[in-house]
Amino acid sequence: MKMNFKLVAFIFCIFFLIIYASQEVNAQKIKSSEAVKTENLSQELNGLKEKLDKVEKNSNPVEQMKQALTVSSDTVKYVGTIATIVLTLIIFLIGYQVIRSHQFEKEIKETRKLMMDEYQKMLDIRTESEKCANDTKSKMANLERLVGDVATEFISKKASDLVKKEVKEQTAPVFEEMKTKDEDMNKSIELMKKIEALDLTLTPSVYVERGKIYLDQGNMEKSIDNFNKAIEFPGVNFDAIFYRGLANHRMKQFDEAINDYMEALKIKPKELASYANIGACYREKKEHDYEKSIHYLTEAIKLNPKYEAAYLQRSITYRKMRKYDLSVNDAKQIETLNQKSPYLLDALFQIGLNYGKMGNFDSAIEFYLKRLDKEKNVSAALNLAEAYICKKAFSDAETWANESYALSDTDRDRIMSKFLLITTLILNNKEYKLELNEIGERIKALSTFELKEWSFDELLGCLTDQSIPPEKTELIKKLIALLKKEIKPEDFPVA
Repeated sequence: MKMNFKLVAFIFCIFFLIIYASQEVNAQKIKSSEAVKTENLSQELNGLKEKLDKVEKNSNPVEQMKQALTVSSDTVKYVGTIATIVLTLIIFLIGYQVIRSHQFEKEIKETRKLMMDEYQKMLDIRTESEKCANDTKSKMANLERLVGDVATEFISKKASDLVKKEVKEQTAPVFEEMKTKDEDMNKSIELMKKIEALDLTLTPSVYVERGKIYLDQGNMEKSIDNFNKAIEFPGVNFDAIFYRGLANHRMKQFDEAINDYMEALKIKPKELASYANIGACYREKKEHDYEKSIHYLTEAIKLNPKYEAAYLQRSITYRKMRKYDLSVNDAKQIETLNQKSPYLLDALFQIGLNYGKMGNFDSAIEFYLKRLDKEKNVSAALNLAEAYICKKAFSDAETWANESYALSDTDRDRIMSKFLLITTLILNNKEYKLELNEIGERIKALSTFELKEWSFDELLGCLTDQSIPPEKTELIKKLIALLKKEIKPEDFPVA
């Protein structure tokens, strides 16, 4: 145990000596380092002392201190002033922003309230509008289905006049407010504008139906525009093409109408109305192709020997060709086929015209009277008065000349009525000055006056009779010259 204690004590002494020796070595190193630093510091102090000596020689430290202090004072004053201004401005801006923020918040609240009120109104209006639009769309959808069903079921099986009847019967509930008579035409047009303004999905059938309404109103441009829109849809649309042809026909654009009717025939080669209308167009063209007119009208009659419209149109064409017997036969065919035909009135008038052209005035008078017995008509009354003049029945002629004047609603018909009346008065040795003054004033008031297909040949042919003095015939010829504006009213001799 003792031995161990001595060994530990020996080791501890050795360890202590090693540490001490190490500390001494480190102390020597530190002293050496400190000596070097002291030397360096001493050199720096000497350098600074030399620089201070130079400064003392070159300047007065008191003056330099004053200048330094003066600059510092001005700078402090300047900085203080700027700081005061900036601080004041900052305080002002902060205050202004606080006040403006409060006002802006108030304005936002008021604006938000107004916007909410307006938004509520808009919601109410939108609700009402959507309700109206939905109702209208529902009606239009029903119409589309109806027209589509009718087209599918009937168009491929029946003639166009039957299709037209069925379509109108099916669609009448929707369009009853828009299809009106002449006295309500403005109302009809306004209703159509309202329909156009709605945001609806229009189908070809709806465009066609709307085009027909414009056609009835006489608005041909909008009618054609709607038919064009229907045609733009995929597939063929017979109704759109046919009725566009009808619109062009009424606008006297006969070449365009013929093209449409021809296109319609490609779709329906046995469509009677297309043949009849092509025949009418060829007759009415400026160059009058009567042969083609007869050809297409005859084709229609071959397809249906009871087709009354074709007989009437062919009768008119034959009369234009001066084939009066053939014209009479076609017109009488209508009378034979159907005493309730919608074409009967025109047929009776055509028969009267043809008999008048042939000089058979008794028969002409008979058929004019038949026409007038069924319905009063100014054209029939005018021609009847002329037929009575040719029959030398001046009292009857005077009666119907006055009747035609009462029926007249155009300047042309009024002037022609007065012309026949003056002619009757001249031939019957009666005073005609008042009537002559009236007809002269009417002609003067009109910038343009057209006789419109009225021929004086028939009347002048009647005046070649030896029972009529030549001076009266010459007077009536001058009256005709007055109507043609070849002489002035003041140049007409008055007995």
